[in-house]
Amino acid sequence: MQEKFEFLKARMGVETSETLFDMKPQPKQQCPSINKMQANIEDGIKEIEYYSNSLRNIEGAEGIGADIEQALSSNFSDIYSELEELRSEIVKIRLWGEGWKKLARSIINNEMKEEDIVHYFSSDCQIKYDEGLLTGKK
Repeated sequence: MQEKFEFLKARMGVETSETLFDMKPQPKQQCPSINKMQANIEDGIKEIEYYSNSLRNIEGAEGIGADIEQALSSNFSDIYSELEELRSEIVKIRLWGEGWKKLARSIINNEMKEEDIVHYFSSDCQIKYDEGLLTGKK
């Protein structure tokens, strides 16, 4: 048996529940962005380490190279781990939103009458629904 929810989406000619209910689309996954930031940090660390090693070979600049490496290890490792914490929180938010969406779908499919659901449709879908009633295409 087709879910009431899926039936209404098909009937209104929309692909997503967000379109049906005039909601903003689901945000794209952010983990790839975090991966890119972490890769950029790693590349930057390697480049700075290369230059700091070069400084160690210059008389009188040995300490500067060591100071740079120390600053790198203390500052950039914090940023890297903070990005991992951010990734973890984003995953939790995504799961939380999916839980609410699943609950809403369940309520719509099991508890609500079609005529009650229509009041939550986007304006376009309400018009399509009303036109379907007038033309008998229910």
